[in-house]
Amino acid sequence: MTDEKNGNDGASGGPDIAKLRDYARSDGVAKRLFQLLSQRQRRRRELVVEVLMRDLEVTRPTAVEVFRTLQELGCGKMVLGRGSRPTRFEWHYTMNSVGLAALGQSESLEPMQRSDAEIEGSEAQTAGASGTLPESLAGTTTAGSAEPPLPAGMIKYPFPLRPDVIATLFLPVDLTDDEAERLSYFVNALGRPTKKDLP
Repeated sequence: MTDEKNGNDGASGGPDIAKLRDYARSDGVAKRLFQLLSQRQRRRRELVVEVLMRDLEVTRPTAVEVFRTLQELGCGKMVLGRGSRPTRFEWHYTMNSVGLAALGQSESLEPMQRSDAEIEGSEAQTAGASGTLPESLAGTTTAGSAEPPLPAGMIKYPFPLRPDVIATLFLPVDLTDDEAERLSYFVNALGRPTKKDLP
């Protein structure tokens, strides 16, 4: 299991676009991430780990591993959470240009400007302090979305219950075995007997 230790500066110099593309081709989660990043319009300097977990519907260890790989590729720096600030990835290049380059739709990366870092760094700090997740990777603000933002530390799990029914669970990212067992008892109590169970 991946831990969150050793969030150092990673690779020096600019990213190798060929390696970015290899990462996109070889890893399904990475490909989905780059597809979302390529749609980004706003220039946020940071990507919070809970946002990555929510939008890609992955576990925390997987999200942290993505941050670590992006750091190794030279796209930015993973920063461990401290106090009210969550674990996050600080971009050295705009998310949009990283996504486009990784998908082979661009040959260059656009460095983050100092003005971007100053403006959006303050926004990210405000969001982290309030406990409200920032906008999604695709750039839709939570205020304008159809559903309310998830509380900090929660993740959404869509579950295909039937061919035409998707059940959605909202659970803590650190759900324990005991809590999962209690939840299974609760769901089991809700079920009605099927015809094969009737006498």
